[in-house]
Amino acid sequence: MDFLGVLLFLVVLAYFLSPIVKGYKEGRRSEEKEAPINRVTTTGSRSDGTTGHEADQDHDNWEGAFWDVQSPRNVKADLRIEYRDGAGSVTKRDIQVMKYGAWDGGAILWAYCQLRRANRTFRTDRVISCTDLDTGEVIEELEKWLDAKYQESPDRAIEQVIETAWDAVRVLFYVSKADGRLTQKERTILRDAIRSMSDHPAVNDSRIDDLIQALDTPSTASFKQAFGRLANRNRALAEKVAVWAEAMVATEKTVAAAEQEAVAYLRARLVKTPSAAEANRNAGFQSARSLAV
Repeated sequence: MDFLGVLLFLVVLAYFLSPIVKGYKEGRRSEEKEAPINRVTTTGSRSDGTTGHEADQDHDNWEGAFWDVQSPRNVKADLRIEYRDGAGSVTKRDIQVMKYGAWDGGAILWAYCQLRRANRTFRTDRVISCTDLDTGEVIEELEKWLDAKYQESPDRAIEQVIETAWDAVRVLFYVSKADGRLTQKERTILRDAIRSMSDHPAVNDSRIDDLIQALDTPSTASFKQAFGRLANRNRALAEKVAVWAEAMVATEKTVAAAEQEAVAYLRARLVKTPSAAEANRNAGFQSARSLAV
């Protein structure tokens, strides 16, 4: 066979073999894509002895969602718990509690779970044992312990100010923003006023600034209504508020008309609302007068 004949034979052979080779390569690629990648990661251990990749899976039997709780409360605690989930599986976990709240006759914790490396919810009635990692205290009644910790927390201290002196805070904030701005001197007086309404040491400048940041400036009508309620319910605090308001305005080189009007209203409202002693004297006078008649 001459050279041209051999070359022609090879070309024809390549032509017929090309589809076969192509199909083989595509099949190999398909097998490689479908082949599973075996990864093993150890992130924790369970009471049933599972570890590695098996322990890394989300075995938790979810029960209850935190958005279903009543009156959620902020509380910080590092706890070690033994927990039985809805399927009966028991695990030991270190958790960092962020919030808790009442739910279905018990309570639910919202916490970061070190075992799962993610946020998780935990029902307090499924906690078998619990230890405070900061102190080593064994916690027998978790819900009562959380309630006590919350009562001592900075968040609760601020809430108590809101519960007992909300009208006073709103009135002072209105006066401070009456000219459209809150100066550093006015902020200092506002901080001192709010701090004096609470005896909790956690009510510091940072917490007060967070509260101020969350406030909306009341309307003029809301400002007057708030001070009216305050004057009727707590005359002594209303008088202090008037003094603080005057101190705020006194820090300005140029007093805006809105600030002058606000302070004038406070003083006029206090004159209009008698103190408890004055009210008692007036009541006694009216009673004596009716007897004399």
